[in-house]
Amino acid sequence: MPETTAQNRLYIYEPNLITQITQLVCYDNHIPIVSSSNAIARHRIKLAEVLNALNAAANHGILLHTLRRLSNESAYPQSFLDAFFTLLSYLTDTTIGGQMLSSAGIVNVSIHIIDNESIHPNVLTKVISLLDVAFDSLDNAYPNFFSSNGLNASIKALKFQIDTCINGHNHYDSIMLIKSILRFFIRMIKGSGAGSSLRNLMETSIPYVLCKIMEYHTLFGSTVFGLALSLYASYIHMEPTSLAVLQEIQVPQTFLKTFKSYDGYCDVTLLLNVIDAFSATCLNEEGLEMFQETQPLFHFFDLLSSSHFLGNPMEVADTSEIGGEMSEFVRHQPALKGQIFSCIHDMLQKVIKLGGSEEGKPEDNSHVLVYNEVPLRDGNAKVENHLLSMIEMVARFLEGFLEFDNAKEFINYNGHKILLQYYSLPVLPFDYYLSNAFGALSDVFKVLTEKQTMVIVEAIIDEAPTQNS
Repeated sequence: MPETTAQNRLYIYEPNLITQITQLVCYDNHIPIVSSSNAIARHRIKLAEVLNALNAAANHGILLHTLRRLSNESAYPQSFLDAFFTLLSYLTDTTIGGQMLSSAGIVNVSIHIIDNESIHPNVLTKVISLLDVAFDSLDNAYPNFFSSNGLNASIKALKFQIDTCINGHNHYDSIMLIKSILRFFIRMIKGSGAGSSLRNLMETSIPYVLCKIMEYHTLFGSTVFGLALSLYASYIHMEPTSLAVLQEIQVPQTFLKTFKSYDGYCDVTLLLNVIDAFSATCLNEEGLEMFQETQPLFHFFDLLSSSHFLGNPMEVADTSEIGGEMSEFVRHQPALKGQIFSCIHDMLQKVIKLGGSEEGKPEDNSHVLVYNEVPLRDGNAKVENHLLSMIEMVARFLEGFLEFDNAKEFINYNGHKILLQYYSLPVLPFDYYLSNAFGALSDVFKVLTEKQTMVIVEAIIDEAPTQNS
C-alpha cells in the first residue's frame, strides 16, 4: 500500500496503531504482529515511530529482549523466526535503525548467541546473516565484533558444525550454517573493515576446518568445498607469508591431493575458486614446485570437459570467465604456460575425436544426409548434443583465455588449424550454423584475426579445398 494511501485511510483514524501493535510483539509467537510491524516500518514516515515503539535503542527493548532469549534456547517456531529476523535485518539496514540498534548492543547480543553450541544451526545461520547486514550498515560493527570475541566465537561454531557433520548426525542445517560462516569470513577478508584483525586467522582452528572440508568434500558438497578453497586462497592473497605456515601443516598438500581425485559436481563458481587456489598455492617457490610435481591442471581440464559441466548450458555459456581467470594465472606463473597449452591442446583434440565417434552423434540423427521426406522437427523440443556443448565450451574458454600474448602463442601451437576442423566434423548436425557453438567459435576467430590477420586468412583458404572435396 502506498504511504499516502496508508496515511489517509489508516493512520489518520488509528493514531495509536503502531504502539498497540508493537506492544504485542513481546508475547512470543504473534507472527502477524511482527509482519505488520515490518510492513509499517517500510513506510519511511513511520519508520522512526516503529523504532521508538519497539524501544530499539535500549538493550532491554522488545527487539533485543526477543533476540537475547534465543541464547536461552527459547523455542520459537520457524515462522516466527523468519518474520522476526526479516524485521530486524530491515531495521538494522536503515540509517536511523542501525544507529539505535548499535547503541543497544545488537552485535554483542548476536555474538553471545553464536557462542552457544546448543543453539539450533538454523537460528545461528540467521544471526550470521544479521551480522552481515550490520557490517554493511554500522560503522562500529567491526570493532565491536572483534572486541567482543566474535571471531573466536564464529570459528568455534564453524568447527563444531564441521565435527557434527563428520560424526554422522543430521547435517542439512549444519551445512547451511557452515556455508554462511565461510561466506562471512571470506567477505571480511576481502572487505576493508576488518583491517589487521584477521592476520592471525590461520593460527586458529581454521586450517583444521579447511583440511576436514577437503577430505570430506563428498559429505559437504561442492558449494562448501568451493567456499573452503575461496577462503584458503583469499587469506593467502591477503597474507602471502602465511603460505609457508600452511605448507608446514599440510593444507596446500591436502588441497592438491583432494582435487586430483575430485569427481563430483562442478560449475563455473567452483572452477574459478580452484584456479584462485592454484594461484595462491604457487605464490612461493616451494608451492610452485609442489604444483608442478602434482600436475593438477590435467584433471582441471578433464572436469571442464566432463558431463557434469557440459550438461548445464548456463555453465557452458559462462566458461569465458574460466578462460579469463586461467589467462591471469598464466600471466603470473609463466613457468606453467607450457603445461597449460598442452592441456588446451588435449582438450581441442577431444573435440576432434568426439566429432567422429558414436558418442558425438545428435540424438535425432540430424547429421545424416537423407533423400526422402522426413517429419519436421519440433522447434520447441530440446535435442541433446554432446558435441555442440563441447565445441561451445572450448570456444567460450578460448574467448576468455586469448588475452595478452596468449593468442599469438595459441597460433604458434597451430591451435587455429585444429579449430578450423570443427567446421567439417562428420557428425555435425545439418543446422550447426544456427547453434550457440557456431557463434562462439566465430567469436574466437574474430579474436585470432585481430592478432594475426594474414595467418588466419591463409589457414582458412588452405582448409577450404578440404571441406569442398
